Parts: sequence; C-alpha cells; structure tokens
Amino acid sequence: MKDVLTVARTLQESMKVARLTYKDVADRTGLSYLAVRNVMQGKSAARLSTLIAVANAVGLEVVLLPKLVAQSLTIDPTQSAPRPLSLVEQLVAKDRAGQ
Repeated sequence: MKDVLTVARTLQESMKVARLTYKDVADRTGLSYLAVRNVMQGKSAARLSTLIAVANAVGLEVVLLPKLVAQSLTIDPTQSAPRPLSLVEQLVAKDRAGQ
C-alpha cells in the first residue's frame, strides 16, 4: 500500500463487502465510532494496533511483504473467498460423484 488513503479505500471496500457500518466496526474493535470513521476515511494515520484491529474487523489481515512479492499480487477486495463446504455438503458432493 502506498499511502494512508489507499489503505483507507481498501478498508472501506472490505467493510462494504462485509456489509458492516462504522458502528459495527467500532463495536468489534472496541474503538470509538469517531476513531473508526477517521481511519476509514483516511483522515488520520492509525497506530499499527488500530490498523490491525480495524482490518481484522472487516475481514482483512495486515501482512508485510517484500515489494517484489507485493507487486506481483493482484487482489479484488469485492470478490470474497469461496466458503468452505460443510461436512454435509462434502458428503453430498462425494455421493454425487459416486465415491
């Protein structure tokens, strides 16, 4: 991430995908509504602990990567990862496949 606004946009996009509000994120993190809003709008450079808490609340993980690795990654935050199948769904899938 290149700057505070880029981080803020990524957090906002993930918050929308998760259908969360600032209040929801504040409740999940123990931060004030105002603190969450300021971080999400890029109005303040958050402390690392705040960034980690907000990212976790919206389904993101803060990870440090070498620049060469980071440049090769492309992630669309509007696309959610596939949900793991439940045990029942796994059994039905095996049955359908004839296993």
